[in-house]
Amino acid sequence: ALQRQAEDGQCTAGSPSYWGSERAKWKAWRELGSMSQIEAMVHYARAVEELAPRWWEYPPLGFALPAAADTPMPAPLPNGRDAAAAGGAAVAAEEGSAVVA
Repeated sequence: ALQRQAEDGQCTAGSPSYWGSERAKWKAWRELGSMSQIEAMVHYARAVEELAPRWWEYPPLGFALPAAADTPMPAPLPNGRDAAAAGGAAVAAEEGSAVVA
């Protein structure tokens, strides 16, 4: 429901059939009420971090195309995360060490 709220905003869809899992999903989304998309995104990210603390280490599922071979990967920050996970901080690598710019 949090993912749906973050992507689509407040539930405006009509109620699905009384039977089935779609009803439970709809009800959970509807109960989020007027929670903002940003707030839902933050709650969703926290839930992922709680359920899978090192999720970024999982192998890719193949849903997205891999980065081009000539595209440089961002250097890891001292805490082990990359620049994207750190909120897009600019990172410059100097001989294996990361420097936050």
